Formats: sequence, C-alpha cells, structure tokens
Amino acid sequence: MRIPEITNNPTKVQLARIAHVYFEHPDLDVFVEFAKDWGFVEAKRNEGKIWFRGYGVDPYVYVVSKSRDGHPRFGGAAFVAKSEEEFEKATLIPGATASSLADAPGGGKMITFTRSDDTQFHIVYGQVEREAEGVPSATHEVQGPYNGPFQKPRKGTFQRYREGPALVHKLGHFGLVYRDFDTEISWYTGNFNFVPSNVLYHWDFSNIDVLTFLHLDLGKEFSDHHAMFMQRAPPEVKKSYLHHTSYEVADFDEQLIGHEYLAKKGHESVWGVGRHILGSQIFDYWKDPSGFKIEHYADGDLVNEDTPTTREVVGPLSIWGPELPKDFGDDTTNAASSAPIGSQFTQGDQGDLFLTPEQDFIVHGPDVVPPGEIEGLYLSQGEVDGFEGFGLHDATNSPMPAVVHANSQYPGYLLSPGQERDLLVHFFDEVHPAIPLFRIGYFLKIYDDGLAEKTLLVAIVTVTAKVLGPISFWKPEDVEQCMKFLLEAVSPETASQDTHNSLDSFRLECLLAYYEFHQFPGSSSWMRISRLSRRAYTVGVNQIDNPELCSAFDRTIATEDEIEDWRYLFWCIYCLDSYSNISAGAPFVVEFESINTALTRSPHDQAHGTPSSLSKIFLPDDIEDIWKTAKEIVSNGVMINYNLHMVTTTTLRQAGYIMRLRTEGKRLPAKITALRSALSALRLSLPSRYLNPARNVLSGESCVDHHIRLTNILHLHMAHLIITIPPRLNGNEAEFAQSWLESVEPCQNIVSVVEQWDNQHSPRIDPAIFQRVQDKYNDTRLTYAEIDYLLSKSKTPLHPKVLYRSSAASTTTLDANTNGMAMNLDNMWSFDIVWAHENSPNEAPYAIVASLTLQLPIQQT
Repeated sequence: MRIPEITNNPTKVQLARIAHVYFEHPDLDVFVEFAKDWGFVEAKRNEGKIWFRGYGVDPYVYVVSKSRDGHPRFGGAAFVAKSEEEFEKATLIPGATASSLADAPGGGKMITFTRSDDTQFHIVYGQVEREAEGVPSATHEVQGPYNGPFQKPRKGTFQRYREGPALVHKLGHFGLVYRDFDTEISWYTGNFNFVPSNVLYHWDFSNIDVLTFLHLDLGKEFSDHHAMFMQRAPPEVKKSYLHHTSYEVADFDEQLIGHEYLAKKGHESVWGVGRHILGSQIFDYWKDPSGFKIEHYADGDLVNEDTPTTREVVGPLSIWGPELPKDFGDDTTNAASSAPIGSQFTQGDQGDLFLTPEQDFIVHGPDVVPPGEIEGLYLSQGEVDGFEGFGLHDATNSPMPAVVHANSQYPGYLLSPGQERDLLVHFFDEVHPAIPLFRIGYFLKIYDDGLAEKTLLVAIVTVTAKVLGPISFWKPEDVEQCMKFLLEAVSPETASQDTHNSLDSFRLECLLAYYEFHQFPGSSSWMRISRLSRRAYTVGVNQIDNPELCSAFDRTIATEDEIEDWRYLFWCIYCLDSYSNISAGAPFVVEFESINTALTRSPHDQAHGTPSSLSKIFLPDDIEDIWKTAKEIVSNGVMINYNLHMVTTTTLRQAGYIMRLRTEGKRLPAKITALRSALSALRLSLPSRYLNPARNVLSGESCVDHHIRLTNILHLHMAHLIITIPPRLNGNEAEFAQSWLESVEPCQNIVSVVEQWDNQHSPRIDPAIFQRVQDKYNDTRLTYAEIDYLLSKSKTPLHPKVLYRSSAASTTTLDANTNGMAMNLDNMWSFDIVWAHENSPNEAPYAIVASLTLQLPIQQT
C-alpha cells in the first residue's frame, strides 16, 4: 500500500547504469526503417536479431528480434553491474539464470530474472565499452553557446541546423505497469540499489502509493533522476506491461528537429514536445511500428544520496506542452493484453485520464472491476476497492488545472483536490445553512479520509459553484455541463438497489431538488421535490420517532447521531415540499398530521451528541397549538432559529392551504379565523424582540442568524398578508375595501424586513426567498452594474444569479376600479415585476409585493 522508506546498503547488488532493452517485433524490416528515423545506429546484425546503439559508451542500447508468434513483446531491460563482485552477488538471488553475450557487440555475460507476468530483468557485466564520440549530430551544422539576456558569448557566429533524425546518446529509463506493484517494488529495491526519487500517492488515501520514480544510488556520484519507474496497473489488465522506453538526445534543438523529421516520415506522435515536472526532462513520445511508446528526452535532472526522496500527491505530468492523450497510460501495442481504457470513451479533454469506480460502473456495468487510472498512472485491484477517484493536485496553485476524466461519470468536473476542498468549505459556510443536511465537522473528516460518497461530493461542489458562481478556476460551461449531467442522471429511478434508500442517496436527491428549486422554480423542480417526498414516505422518514413505521435505517445499530442525520434530512424535505407546493398552489405531499419525526436537537455545525436532558419536540396536530411548539423550542434554547423555521414554514403552509380554498367560500372563513388566532398566539410566544427586523447587535446576533430570523419573520408576515387579501369582490365592495386596507399592515411589516436585508447572505437562507425577477417585454440578462443598481434601489432579497433585465422606465399605476385591482393582483402573484412610483403611498402594496420572491398563486373568479 505505502512504499516504506528505502535506502541503499552494501548487501544489495550495486548497479552502475541502465544499458539496453530487448524487444520482439513482427516485421524487422519495418522496424529498421523506424530505427534509422529515430536516431539509432545499427551496430550488428545476425539472422533474426539486430543490435542498435547510440553514441555513448554502451555497445548497444536496443536489441530487436523477430517475433516468434507475430506479436510484439518487451523482453526486459538490462543494467550494468558495478563490478564483477556485484555481478556474482546477483547470481545468488533466487531465480537468477546466467547466459553468455559472446555473440553481442562488446561481449560479456548476463543474468536474467523472470518476474511476475513473465516480465524480465537482466544484469550484465564484462562488456567492452565503446569510446564515446563526443556529441555527433545529424541536425547541427554550426552550434555555438546560447546568447542570454545579459551574457552573450556567441559573437560573430551563427546557429545553423539541417533536417535529420535526433541521434540517440543512451537509453535513459523505462517504465513498467505492474499488477503486483507492492511485491515488485519490494523485490527491486530489496535486491538492488534502486532508491525512490519521488513517490506519488492518492490524495484521498495518503497511505496508498500509486507510482514511484527509481534512480540508482551511486553515493555521492550523481545519476539520472530515474532509471526506471513503476506504477500500479488497473485491475482489468490481465498482464503487466511496458509503459515506455526513453532515450537521451543532445539538446532541445535536436529534439525538435527530430520531432519534425519523424512527423515528415509519417510516424505516429503520442505526446510532445513538452517538459515534465518530476525529472524535469523535455519529452517527446512516439509510437514505434508495433505500438510501443518510445521517448526522446533532453535536459533531465540528476540526483545523488544527498537528494531527499519526496513523497507527494499525484499531480500534472508536465509544466508545459500539449494536452495529455487519453490513452497515454494504456498498453497501446498491437497485441495489448487489455483494451485501452481511453477507447471506451469519446474524445474530450485529452488531459483527463481518470476512471473512478462510479465512472467505470457507468461504462462497463456492475460486473466489471473499475480501474483507478491517474493521468496514465494506475491503481491495482486491492487498493481501488472503495476509492472515490483520483484528480491532479497542483500544490503551487498553478493556473494549469488539475483534472479528472472529462468523459467520465462527471462530465466537466475539472477540479484539483485543493479546488474541490475550497468549494466544499464555501458550501458549508455559504450554502449549507439554507439546506442543513450534514454534520459539518464529521463530513469534512470523512472527506479528508477519502470516504465521502463521490457523486454526493460532486453534487455539493457543483451546486456551490452554481449558486455562488462564477468560479475563477472552473469554467462556467464546465460547471453547467456537470450540473446538467447530475440533474439528468440522478433520480429515484436511476438509484441502484444497494444505495436506493441510503442516507447519502436521499441527501444527493435533496441537494439537487434544492438547487433546481433555488435556480429554476417551476414544474420541473416541483416534480423533483414531489418524487423525493414520496420516496421518503415509502421508508417512513416522516415517522422516524415511531419505530414501527420507519424502515429507513436499522434502529438496532444506528447511533443517535445517525438518527439525528435522518431528522435533518426529513426537515429539509418538509421545507422543500412546503415551498414548492405553495408556489404551485398544489396539495402538499407531506401531510401535516402524518409527521412523527421530532425536531432536531443537535446543531449541525457542532459535533453531535444530543443532550439527554433535552426532550423531543414535535409539531402539533392542530395549527392552533403551533404557539406551544414555539414556546418549547425557545425554552429548550437549542437550534432556536432552525426549529422556529419549521414552525413558520408550517404556518405559511396553512396560509397556502387557505389560498387553495378561496373558491370554497363555506370553509374559508373558519380556516382564516383559526389561522389568525394561531398567528396571534405564535407572535406572543416568540422571544422578546424576535419580530424586530433590526439586527440585535447587543445580544451578539450574527449576520447569518439575523438573516435566518428575517426569513422566519417574512414567513409570518407573508402568511398574514395571504389571509388579509380579499378573495373576490362578490358584490360587497365595502368588505372588499376593508380587507384590502387590512393588508397594508403586513405589507408595511414586509417592507421593514426588506429594508434590513443584505443580499450577500442570500445563499444562506432557504430557497423560498429566491425568485426570478422578470419583465414580460424583455428577458435578456442583467449586467452586474444593473443588478447592483436594482438591489440598491429596491433592497429586495433577490439572488443576483437569477435576475433578469427589467425596464427601468416601466411603471404600473394602480387602477381606480376594483376589476383593475384584481387584475393587478394576478400579476402580483405571478411575479411579473411591477415598478411603483417612488413616494406614492397608494402603490406601496405593489412595490412591496414586487420585492417579495415567494411565488403564490391566486384563484380567479
């Protein structure tokens, strides 16, 4: 799981350098042409075998044989033992097989080890080294030193180049994708002087290492940053495989000229030119005729025993260069042992090479083990179980985004772990108060431990970006794409059987229902909330404190904290059901009389542990007793604003119910009288100064608590306004006029609340206080300057993200006749914006209600 600290010691076989690699190719003639274009020089040829060299000391760097079965094959890498004593030491390692290199250029002898999945590793000694030729070049005619900004040593001479291949100096490194990653790391570092330069770990699981770059520890002598690297293979891979081999060239100019030369010759480029972060080398990846990835590199890092091993979270592979191809991590040979992961998807952001378990479930179905791929770097079966996916973390806050798979289960979700956590913190600070579903500290802990349910996490972050946006590091179109996917993909119908009734599954649907009602109140959001409410009913979330009727959780093993989490869920659903059906003028799904779930007792922003001394509080069976519930809430002294919100929402529900009865005159007066009485008693039961809209600074009331209280006050005033508005004229003009005059008081009260409103706190309050401001003549978006002007003038609790352009010159005057009055009432309730003349007291009710954002229908005669 985690690579232990590794140091070199004399008991290990000391290797001096990497020497060469072995390959089998189906068509040697085709490969020879590629080798010439690549910059290899043929050193020797026997029947069915060719040795290629560079211009360094090694007699050869690449050995190719005719494939035995027509399939390409990697035969392993060979390293030079530091001395004959070290070579003999290697012969004592179990599994060593000795052979002669008499027929090879430079002669010598070799030991071969066969490792897991038939991968091979070789140790050579006794080869006669070549005399290095300096730095020959097929591309440089004249090259002098570089002229910099302040030092210009090249004077009077000119840089001149020509077309040609980038000649290879030496074999630099190779990489293996191992299924048995931990065992192989232990074998290589336990028997030889391989020491990690860098270890990369999963950001959600810091105890799980996924890749390491290994250098040869030569003591004080410097060696290449890595001679080999190893990464975990994805679990669906049937056999470990070679990632790529890499060969050093002279410099950047040679590398780029070689790149153009290979392209002109028709060879297939994979990725490059760019510069890696770890190792720092300038890279250029290509495919050979058999599909093996092969790299030219220049200007790599050097390390020695004084260079500390770094251990860091996986991050971007390059500091500059083209986007990473989607199949960079795959076995792309013509005889690949597993289908390329990238080929399962359509082309998207080529830098996004991640598959989480949830993403793979969508692509392959539940019977296929999902891969854990990290920008071409993999995780094995044992570690991938339960993972929530990988991302690339840029610890330096580089503008280059760290990414996850754009073509995965979460299209457009392009965040680094740091960016993800930043939005998560913003969610709990600025959005969660409006829909408190989580114990904040507990959720952040399971997130940091990598145990948060991924789809829920993505939804939290995306909703936050949409509500608080725009986000500087996340493109609006990507946020929109991810949000659209979540809204379309997540529903009771698409939930799996295993997770259908889990708490997180309900939370996910609740969060999306909140978002849709918050941003786009209308039939779609109403239906989403209705389905959620009915689903909650099926498991008895409305009967949490009646064990016989609640099957949402196993009461024998559930802790009180977990049960409290379910209560939070229910009351969020209760509010959403209330808001949506008041807006729609429809019956409520959650019946007031069916609730046997206590109000919450544990603050969501503190560790749970419900005080045993606090008794459970329930909503009353009769609206006329709602004041008793309020009095108990105040007396308990815990969660006062939150639980009073349930009380005021219940009152508003009753007012909405009365709205639906306006055509049924016989029952209406009694209902209105009961609600009037309940409202009066409720006001008297509230704490002193609770209905005063001014912030109570002396008592230490925070701005957020103040606005939550303002929301509750608005509920009460709105309920009062609803029951005072005359339902119809019915020929009794005096009665109608009297009712209308009575509505002035709640209108004035609403104005006093609105005057105290600060829009920066709008995301923290419930979505009933959000609504579209629109003008029937113009539906284009407002500019931010217009938004600021509108809010400063009207001081309305409107959310800037859903404002629409309205004509500043548009005004509506009050009709003198009652028919005109009724007509304007209809407009008022449907919330076409109505602008009143300033300083016109006769039009105050219209200006006031235009400021409101709670949509209530009115019945027409």
